[in-house]
Amino acid sequence: AASAMDGGANVPDTEENDGDDDEAGSTVKINLAGTYTTIIREYARLRRTKGAAANARNVLDMMHEVMEQSEGEGERGNVSTDDDDDENIIRPNIATMDIKANAYNLVLGSYRDIAEEKYARAALELLERMLDAARTKKDAMADTTATTNANPFTVAPLPTEQSFEYCIQSLASLRDSNFAFQEGQRLVNEFE
Repeated sequence: AASAMDGGANVPDTEENDGDDDEAGSTVKINLAGTYTTIIREYARLRRTKGAAANARNVLDMMHEVMEQSEGEGERGNVSTDDDDDENIIRPNIATMDIKANAYNLVLGSYRDIAEEKYARAALELLERMLDAARTKKDAMADTTATTNANPFTVAPLPTEQSFEYCIQSLASLRDSNFAFQEGQRLVNEFE
């Protein structure tokens, strides 16, 4: 039966389909990116609040963990019952994660707002991850035989103009003004 929980899909509940599968019999997956991005957005609203930027980054890292888990075949064991056979059960992954630049930009904006050197360096690292993703995509398009890095912690959305803006603004928090200027120039060149 259709419900608001399944998005109104008209998939009847039967013995063959207990509501967890789509019509083809494969597990229906829920994209949790919006939920996690909303949490990051709420931390970003706590501008200059101690721990808010770090918490926003932790949620972004959790997004990558969910993405990594969703790409696997499922989890074995860890089912909390007394049956010894539970270790052989594979629980299907029901979550997916499609991380967008907005999630990264909210974290970058939080780093900029904190105005501390360690967060300026964290902003550089986060933007560099996005730039690496852009380079990997460019290389893959140029060489169809190339394989991309399977580590999801290096996978990131492509940077936007806002990504560069927030990162460059965060450079003002660096004590080494020469380094800040050089990094700013490098980022402007990367953007162009």
